[in-house]
Amino acid sequence: MCFVHYPLPFHPFASPAAQAAVEVQRQGGSAAFFRFHDALFHREGPLSEDAIVGFAAAAGVNEYRVREALRDERHLGELERHMALVESLGVGGTPTTLVEGEAVPGAVPFETLEAAVQRALER
Repeated sequence: MCFVHYPLPFHPFASPAAQAAVEVQRQGGSAAFFRFHDALFHREGPLSEDAIVGFAAAAGVNEYRVREALRDERHLGELERHMALVESLGVGGTPTTLVEGEAVPGAVPFETLEAAVQRALER
């Protein structure tokens, strides 16, 4: 599995959240990344830099290093590469799951993804 970031340009905290996610993954691995991801997407209330850093700290990583990564935008180049990849694949929105080249757009039920995997296995 590969997670590709595609921060939507109209959301003021999408890029900082994606940059923080990269830093969280670098510091704490996949488990920390998904704890951060889940907290971010299940949050209540508005998103802010303080909230992003708080979710990162709760995921078990060093919040000072997350703030530093946001301040110097050290992961921006990686995000730009992710965005270029997404655009080259013709993906128009988030979330989109790619299963062996088949795009499954939207937040779909498990059965929809399962059917896409089954089609890929039958090819």
